[in-house]
Amino acid sequence: FSFGLLLHEMFTGERAYGDELGDALAEANAAGRTQPVQGVDRQLANQIEQLKSAAPSRRPTAVDTTSRLRWIRGKPQRRLRAAGIAAVMLVAIGAGIKYTLDLRRERSAAEFRRSQSDEHIEFMVEELYQQLEPVGRLDVLENVGIKALQYFETLNDEETTPDDRARLGRTWTQIGNVRLASGEYDAAGEAF
Repeated sequence: FSFGLLLHEMFTGERAYGDELGDALAEANAAGRTQPVQGVDRQLANQIEQLKSAAPSRRPTAVDTTSRLRWIRGKPQRRLRAAGIAAVMLVAIGAGIKYTLDLRRERSAAEFRRSQSDEHIEFMVEELYQQLEPVGRLDVLENVGIKALQYFETLNDEETTPDDRARLGRTWTQIGNVRLASGEYDAAGEAF
């Protein structure tokens, strides 16, 4: 009980019985009537109020009081630790979101570049062949075909689609036709 009164005055700066003196103080003490604890942490105020209980059975033990006061004293460190954990989690979530967005952006750029490459190969294999054949300049397409084959070599099996395999086949066919037109029959046979 006395410890509760001491803590009341220590943390609030006011006496537990206010300005009571003499008989009024004795009467307030006998009734267990004290000033409410104000201006401090709610949990600390509750602990002090329990300690000031008139009935001894309602007061916490010294061990319980010591344990509870230590817990209350550690509250700022727990809050700081929780804030640190929350900050780390926010950074991790932010990094994950940034990584995902960067990955999507890179994937979109790669898909765009690949579609452009596919269009260029289609142009070289189909349209350019049809335009150069009538003028007898298929020899120009040998290097174009080799470049297309080098592109296909950069693709791994997981990236290769059925359309890619069809373009690869048309590229080899074009190289074979170019070699055939220039009289390189053995080399044409290898390409076919």
